[in-house]
Amino acid sequence: MCETDLQMPNLGLRIKTQLVAHGYTQKDAAGVLGISEATLSNKITGKIKFRAEEIASLAYWLGVPSDGLLGLKPLEVA
Repeated sequence: MCETDLQMPNLGLRIKTQLVAHGYTQKDAAGVLGISEATLSNKITGKIKFRAEEIASLAYWLGVPSDGLLGLKPLEVA
């Protein structure tokens, strides 16, 4: 699957919602991914595409299924 196939509608919003629900900041998430806050912000707003590995890493770190971040399955918000 190519990385553009992984850009489901509202991916950034789901990630941002999960960060807030878990008490994390974009700075925390950027550190997990090894990217700058500015780059993560651009990914969340859709200016830059997320890579599959980044989605998987965020899902694992947040303790949610990747399918949930992608919008393929419902996500519970704590």
